[in-house]
Amino acid sequence: MAQTQSAEWQPPAGLLPKTFLHGYATASYQVEGAHDKDGRGPSVWDDMCRVPGQIADGSSGDDACNSYYMTDVDVPLLKSLGVNAYRFSISWSRLIPQGGKDDPINPAGIAYYNKLIDALLAHGITPFVTLFHWDLPSGLEKRYRGWTSRNVLDDFQNYVRLCFKEFGDRVKNWITLNEPICVVMFSSLGLKPDWDHEKDFYPIAHHLILAHAQTVDIYRREFKPEQKGIIGITLNCDWCEPIDDSPAAKQAAQRRMDQSLGWVSVFTHLGHYPKSIEDKAPKFTEDEWKLIKGSSEFFGLNSYSTLYTNGESDPDDHLGGNTRAVRKKDGVHIGNEGHLEWLCDVPWGFGKLLAYINEKYMLPNDIPLIVTEQGFAVKNEHLKPLPELLKDTERIDYYRGYLKALTEAISKGMRCDGYMAWSFIDNFEWKEGYIPAFGAVHVDRKNGEWTRTPKDSTKWLKSFWDRVVEA
Repeated sequence: MAQTQSAEWQPPAGLLPKTFLHGYATASYQVEGAHDKDGRGPSVWDDMCRVPGQIADGSSGDDACNSYYMTDVDVPLLKSLGVNAYRFSISWSRLIPQGGKDDPINPAGIAYYNKLIDALLAHGITPFVTLFHWDLPSGLEKRYRGWTSRNVLDDFQNYVRLCFKEFGDRVKNWITLNEPICVVMFSSLGLKPDWDHEKDFYPIAHHLILAHAQTVDIYRREFKPEQKGIIGITLNCDWCEPIDDSPAAKQAAQRRMDQSLGWVSVFTHLGHYPKSIEDKAPKFTEDEWKLIKGSSEFFGLNSYSTLYTNGESDPDDHLGGNTRAVRKKDGVHIGNEGHLEWLCDVPWGFGKLLAYINEKYMLPNDIPLIVTEQGFAVKNEHLKPLPELLKDTERIDYYRGYLKALTEAISKGMRCDGYMAWSFIDNFEWKEGYIPAFGAVHVDRKNGEWTRTPKDSTKWLKSFWDRVVEA
């Protein structure tokens, strides 16, 4: 049942400046398809999708949304939806099929992204580019076990230099890594039979943090003076609410917040971890700390839901400091349920998260927030006939509540420079395949034409931005 508590709310007109970036987000493996075309090499997700039982519906991103061939359709569609920005990621193995610093470059991959970037700019849409959104080249996984090895750093530096060199004259907004803690978690799926979570978790985290810091350093020294862009990292976090007033629940909630957002401490003025995670967290040399501290020029946030913590131990939860997360209190669900177990519509939780982030991380650093992902998969939307699923009132209500929380935070002084809804189109949702539908635009993957049909939420979002952003 859709929530209606904020149905009568109207956003404040003209609250945001013309420069505020608003649009939709995608990731390369989730939308591009053409997995073995024009010289692209396989990624770890191509490998994972071929392991029986790894993907819920047995699907893959082989074709995904066919976006590789539909730039001339997708970009005008984005323009019609009233956006001024589009967040997408670059496929490392499309540019360097085997991934390594001494491996050949694929000119066709460069040509594809040039075409996409040029088309976006021609339609007045700002490209917002993620350098790494989980799809490590398979060649590097096989060569030295990917992110578990320090060898990955040299190869990543070579890859990002190529991106800055080829695209940085036009791309002025860069994200180094998307949700690094999820990269750590997903690294164990289907690829490493000998995976030891306690052993491998923090070395991977260590190399990801260094990869980010080194990338920012490269950009600032070699490219930023001429290209004049901004660069940062995107972290994922949902608000954690203590299920009661007990010390155990409160401590558990704080530990989970520290584990989710504590990484940002090392990228900002603090240059150290929260005490609750510092014993296990990666250690760095003095020179490495100099690169890491202050290495994000904005706070990139992906946030979808809210959870309760009750202080009970969960031995399988390495994300939250071994604390159990639950979705119900006294038998009542925390919010309107989405298609996935972890996904709920809880706008009050997002409001609390924004206040927490602003006070703890943003204000001391004078950096802006950019919401780089936020969205809702309506329960069983994939089973509904087209006319019914296009009337996505629950998704509209979700955006209404969350954007109300955001605009209220901005009205109180929070600095926010952008918002990217997840997702532009229904796509391959990683381990869940094509069952959850997060897209504001439906994609008919069965008709052979990949027809795109906007849902009602696109109209609501366009109306929202038309009102709240200065004309």
